[in-house]
Amino acid sequence: MSTASRYSVQFKMQAVFCTILMLHLQILVPGCGQVGLLGLPGAGAYQIPLTADHPLTRALQGSAFQGARIMEVMPQAQSFRLIFSDTGRQVSGNYAFVGGEFTITQFTFKQSGKSATITFDENRRVTSISSSDGAAWARAENAKLIGLSSSSENPYIVANADLVEIARQVDAQGGIGSSTGSGSGGISTSPGGSTGGTPGLTPKGDSADTIDRASFILAVIAAIWAPLAGILQPLLTLFTVATLLEGSVLFRFDGNWRASNANSNLIVTINHGKISRLVDESSQQELTVLRSEIDSVSGNRVVWKVNARVLGQSADVEFTFDVQEVANGTLEGTLTALGSSFARVAVTMTRM
Repeated sequence: MSTASRYSVQFKMQAVFCTILMLHLQILVPGCGQVGLLGLPGAGAYQIPLTADHPLTRALQGSAFQGARIMEVMPQAQSFRLIFSDTGRQVSGNYAFVGGEFTITQFTFKQSGKSATITFDENRRVTSISSSDGAAWARAENAKLIGLSSSSENPYIVANADLVEIARQVDAQGGIGSSTGSGSGGISTSPGGSTGGTPGLTPKGDSADTIDRASFILAVIAAIWAPLAGILQPLLTLFTVATLLEGSVLFRFDGNWRASNANSNLIVTINHGKISRLVDESSQQELTVLRSEIDSVSGNRVVWKVNARVLGQSADVEFTFDVQEVANGTLEGTLTALGSSFARVAVTMTRM
């Protein structure tokens, strides 16, 4: 590229940059990130079709909850549910944005009048399990069931390696006996949850009761999720589904968006929930993305921060997209640029 051509490109990019940063008083939005930004209605429910090749569809195959048609996300309540063609089955839960990541905090499923609820902490560790028949288990703060590490890439399996090992050993020993209460298929349904011991685990003292109760409640949720399949496979499937639900909540933003204000358009590419590419639409010049993160998620408000370099500029610029999902599927809010100067303009992001 000749010196003259290089200067021309740099000049154009500087002009684009200045356009993005221009403070136009007629569109300037005072404040930032307030609820009801720009006076637009809040987002309702967003639906993700569960096609035959969707990972969640494949993960549910063989369980009592196969055949879900739609995943519905309610950002304001930070909740989700799966929609089935029948009303007898339900899968729902809640999620949170913690430490820069989405995590499932509660997972509830119901079929044939029986239901179970699993709660997770911010590290994706199961903290409690309860069922509609009164059975319950809670992880004691200082209790360690079995000291194990996991080679799995699934974060829920890694965080709950102890429960996975209990399920594995129970299946290896032929399942839970029905020494207490009444039940079917060798699974006791007494609310107390003690089964008189799990062979092969050789626990002592309080740990024995902890493992007994964990074994029992795992059998209860397995009977609801995938009857006659043991307790290990249903547990692994549950953790797989939790991971896919987590990803579906986050990845619903993935794709190309046109971020527009009164004077310019940026093409914004979002991949795995983070902004990965910025291109000025008029000149087709691409900004160099140096760092990208989801800064916060609260209800239907999402804040992305991107550090990028504009061609011909020596200093990096931090772009902040502070937007809210609105009822028509667009993202409305402000775009702030902080570099050698500061600007904040209104922005509308629409899918391309």
